[in-house]
Amino acid sequence: MANLFDLNQVVLENVTLLQPGTDPVLQSVDFELPTDQTVVIESSNPNSSIQFLQFLSGSRPCTSGRILWNGQDIFAGENEVDPRTVMGVYFEGGRHHLNISVKAFLDQFTTPEELKAICEQLDLTPYLNNDLGKLSYSVQKLVFMTQAIAKDPQILLLEDPASGLTEPQWLNFLDLIAYKQRAGHLRHIFMTNHHPTAMNHLGHNKLFLEEGIIYFDESAPTKKVAHF
Repeated sequence: MANLFDLNQVVLENVTLLQPGTDPVLQSVDFELPTDQTVVIESSNPNSSIQFLQFLSGSRPCTSGRILWNGQDIFAGENEVDPRTVMGVYFEGGRHHLNISVKAFLDQFTTPEELKAICEQLDLTPYLNNDLGKLSYSVQKLVFMTQAIAKDPQILLLEDPASGLTEPQWLNFLDLIAYKQRAGHLRHIFMTNHHPTAMNHLGHNKLFLEEGIIYFDESAPTKKVAHF
């Protein structure tokens, strides 16, 4: 699914993001986020990483400052693009609509041909006629993450995507992402991660949030890559 808007730059401009009762997540930060790669956000306070992803998604406003896509304040006023058409999001608290079948849920986001191909790739075909609420946590999570990428967004935000999945489910999901990336989609991926071995299967860079600042760990042994 093509989108005429081409997202090439994401910039934080004088952003302050506060978490009540703790140190600020960000304090007056100017920063250009890395693009065209997979980035894991880490912090000594895991909630800070999640709140940062929520901020990137537009669901958590910052105290001050703004986030710019290609120089536009994308979440304020009218812009040339609706961010929802360019972004796919999965958060652990976002699993709703559980009284609907897998097929009925995913039909909202993809064509029948694409749904068939995705479900075969992820081994979801046996569950298509089951209500989401009657399925295991791992299958539910896989379905909701599938929904996040079904419309071929350019930017993908995932809270701890591997936790709760079996290794085959995680590897199948990575294969699907890699397939869509080869077609030019899912260019910019930001995620949190608390799975002890999941990142062994995934080339990625790291950003750290500490004491109100955001920075790269230049000394980390992580393999630096663009895409998977």
